Amino acid sequence: MNTQNIEVFIHPTCSTCHTLIRLLKQWGGYLDRVRVIDTSRDPYTAMERGGVRSVPSIFINGELVFAGIVDFKRLKALLDGEYLGNRFEGDLRELEERFFRGGILDSVATALWLYVNEDCDAFLRDKEFVMAITNLSVYSDREELYNELRKYLAMLMRAGRP
Repeated sequence: MNTQNIEVFIHPTCSTCHTLIRLLKQWGGYLDRVRVIDTSRDPYTAMERGGVRSVPSIFINGELVFAGIVDFKRLKALLDGEYLGNRFEGDLRELEERFFRGGILDSVATALWLYVNEDCDAFLRDKEFVMAITNLSVYSDREELYNELRKYLAMLMRAGRP
């Protein structure tokens, strides 16, 4: 594992978190090399860290790379020191689904934040979190995709959708 600083924020009620922990064990000792923070036991660390609104949240060298939805194949490659860096081959509707399903609907904290603040655009401005919940962090064209996704979702909101 070439990556030096990995933090994984989990919660015991999260099925994806259980899968992640199982895979980290299966992949040959990765679990021993990451710092696992259980947000049910240590919510203050998650709040102090910032960016933790959905679990699992995975930080690699201080950058939030995955939140809520985890592309396990890409995570394994990153942990092995490989940077896949290829371009995203999906479309904006796929990113929209990742955004709403993985980023909002699967996270009570995020859904409540949006409900209370009633400001989806403010949420979208949190680039690091949006990239993490859509898994854009692992693509070479992530900046371009993030900007396209923001414009696309803004257009949907103006049209009365979602």
